[in-house]
Amino acid sequence: MQGRSSLYRIAAVATLLLVVIGYIYQKYRIAPGIEFAQLEAYNARGERVKVWQKSSRGTVVVFFASWCHDCERELPKLQRVLQGQLKGVDVVALTDEGITTMVQYRDAMKFNFRFYSLPKDFGHYGIHAIPTIYLLNAQGETVFTKVGDVDWNSPELSRQLE
Repeated sequence: MQGRSSLYRIAAVATLLLVVIGYIYQKYRIAPGIEFAQLEAYNARGERVKVWQKSSRGTVVVFFASWCHDCERELPKLQRVLQGQLKGVDVVALTDEGITTMVQYRDAMKFNFRFYSLPKDFGHYGIHAIPTIYLLNAQGETVFTKVGDVDWNSPELSRQLE
């Protein structure tokens, strides 16, 4: 009988471990191979536009949602560093929420970068956690990816922007 209860405990621990590993994998994985030059979304006027536009210094693409607490911290930090280290870098914020929600959020927070609403939910693009951030070089190639909090003053980011 004691052997059976030990077996149940081992099975319970193994199951819990698999659940935790699955959660961590879903939360922190980066969406592979998004072709930003081909990606289209809707602007505030409801017009379908290309997300990526050639930029001399690069582009930061942020997948966010208005209800996301981590996004509420990350987007204002991003706006602040646009005045300094990221001056001249284009920023695009992408949401899978509707245009009205997107515009209300942008206006309430007084953000001054581009916001677009995606035609499909984040899962379609392989995004499973937000904020998910991509840094694209001037040619539109992904040079940095991160889920969650970004240290915008890090030497790694500075090197990617040179």
